This record gives sequence, C-alpha cells and structure tokens, in this order.
Amino acid sequence: MPDQIQTPFSICRVVYYSLIISALLTATLSCGTESKPTYQLTTSSTPAAGGTVSPASGEFKDGDEVQLRATANENWVFDGWEGDQTGAQNPVMVMMDSDKSVNARFVKQQYPLTVNIQGEGTVTETIVQAKMTDYEHGTIVQLLANSETGNEFARWEGAVESMENPVEVTVDGPKEVTAVFEVSEFTVDIRAEGPGDVSIDPDKEMYEYNETVQFEADPDPGNEFLGWFNESGTFQMLEMDFEYQITEDLDITAFFSSVEDAFIFETTEIVEEDGNVVRFEMNITNFLLNQITLIETAVLDESDDVVGVFDFEGIAPLEPRTQYPFQGTFEGETTDAETFQDWSLVWEFEYEGNTYMKTYVIGEPSVSAKKQYSPMNQVGTGTSIQLNID
Repeated sequence: MPDQIQTPFSICRVVYYSLIISALLTATLSCGTESKPTYQLTTSSTPAAGGTVSPASGEFKDGDEVQLRATANENWVFDGWEGDQTGAQNPVMVMMDSDKSVNARFVKQQYPLTVNIQGEGTVTETIVQAKMTDYEHGTIVQLLANSETGNEFARWEGAVESMENPVEVTVDGPKEVTAVFEVSEFTVDIRAEGPGDVSIDPDKEMYEYNETVQFEADPDPGNEFLGWFNESGTFQMLEMDFEYQITEDLDITAFFSSVEDAFIFETTEIVEEDGNVVRFEMNITNFLLNQITLIETAVLDESDDVVGVFDFEGIAPLEPRTQYPFQGTFEGETTDAETFQDWSLVWEFEYEGNTYMKTYVIGEPSVSAKKQYSPMNQVGTGTSIQLNID
C-alpha cells in the first residue's frame, strides 16, 4: 500500500486531538489530588471523677465517623451524652461534618435503703422520710428509732447489728435494715409495813405494758389497813384489794397498824408564864381510813398520876387522813416546861363503835411513827379544835 501523504490539514487535526486529551488528563489528575477539610472533636466528662471518654479530643477529616465510648469509674454510672451528641447510647457513632464538642455525664451509683419495722414504732431518716428510697454511693444516713407508747426500741437487725439508737448507715450497696421494737416490761415490788400480809396476782418477775394486776392486802386480826403508798407519795390507794394496769415500774407498800398506833403526835409549843406551863399546843394526824371522835384526854406525870384533865365540848370527828392542830389551856399541877415534857398525854377516842386509848410522852414526838408513815404525810388540814381544861 503506498505511503500516506500527511497534509497540513491532517497534522493540525492530530495536534487538536492531542491537546484535548492532554486537557482531560490534567483535569482528572487535578480532581484526584484535592485534600478534604478537617474538624476538631472535643470530649469531656462531668464530673471529671465520674469517668472517661475515648477516644480523647482530636482532629478528624470531613465525613469521618468516630465511635465514642464512655467508661464510668467505680461507684459511678454513665447517665448520657450532651453537647453535639445527645442520648444515652454507649458507644455511639459521631459524624464529623463540623467541629464537635461532646460531654459524657456521670452520676453516683444509687442503692436502695430499705427500713423494715418489727413491733410498734417508727424510724426517722435524716435525709428523707420515705420508708424506701435510693441513696448515692457513700451517703451516710442516720436512722432514729421512735417507739410507740408501751413499746421500746430493742435493736437493729440486717445490714446493721446494733442496740444503739440512733445509728448511722453507710450506703455503699443495697442495704436492708430492720428496727425491732418490743412491748415494754416493768417490775412490781410490794411489801407490808406493820401487822399484815400482801399478795399480787399474777406473781412474776416482769409485767408487760398495760397488763392488769390484782393487789390484795390482809391485816392481821385486831389491826387496820391504812393504805397502799410508794416512797415518794405519788401513788396512793386506800382500797385493800384493787386491780391496776401496769404502765411503769412500781414499788409500793401496804401499811398496817393497830388502831392506837395509826396516829402521829407532835408537840408544837409549850407556853410558860411565871415559870409555869399555861398552854399546850400539838398536832395530831389521823391515818385511819375512817373518822375518829375524841372523848377526853388527861396529862399524867412520871408516876402516871393525873395532873390535868381536858374537857371537850362540841368536838367534831377527826376525818380520816387529816391533820388537826390542838390548842388548850393547861390547868393542873404547877410545873415548868422542862418537867412538862417528861409527862404523858392519854388520849381517849372512839373508832367504829369501839373505845381506845393512846398514850405518848409530850416532849417526844412520835418520830418512829413519822418515819413509818412518811409516804402518807400528804394530808389535808382539818379544823383547829380548842381543848379547855376544867
């Protein structure tokens, strides 16, 4: 085949196509080597002690997807994302199409504190009043047991084993505590003072709150029951037999006495004129449960001879458990106050249809009787009675 002859036109056409191909290659190579923009990812934790986020802050290219993972420290819990990423998914993918700031939120791990009640009472928590609630890890809760009337706090059981009240509980995990209350128990002691016996039914060492007890007093023949009393005088019962509900420790005494000895005599004043006794004053306290009536009285010297007689006119009965002041003018054998104190007063009275006589030394108040009946001395004051001597 004969050689082709290149004309100017064909040469120009070759050059033209070569330029087009070169331009296309240049454009292609230029597009393949252009760089992508980069963005800043900033991560943080709130609070810092709660945990960490990975990866840490850094630069990423446009379009990159970065996986963020929140890791809680001990006793903390991941609570969610905030900032440019929200929700609680963990781990989570973040698309880097701009600068991003993401914060991981952590909270203290919370545990339930359950308080049970056994018996009659309540428990007060210093942080909340609810019976069951959740507390952050490490929270210290004070529990105070409050017993109902007739009950008393006995002990804590469960997560706390103690008899102290209040008690502190450190909530570092689920805790369950039981407050145990028990019915209050009391002691009852009874005794007899004087000629008589006492009994209690039931007879035992301890009695529960509001338990009913039967008390009985039995005087010996020829003697009188005066009453039940405690040492402070706050308990008084004038019935020999009675029922009583126990609400506290009780220590009571039943007093018995002969009729003649159920009195306290106290000389209050001996008045002299010209060296001789002219007036005599005294107090008499009647501890019998019924009234007495004075008949007459006389003063005896040391030889038991009558040296003066008191006449009574319109004497009212002495009411039970009452103190009476007596005043009278002494007329009889001349004597001074010192001698008069060694003489005796004979007192004749009527009680429940019988006549009795009581003798005591004027200058020696019945101290033994006062001591014996000291719990019974809370008595009223009766009418002043004049004793006129013939």
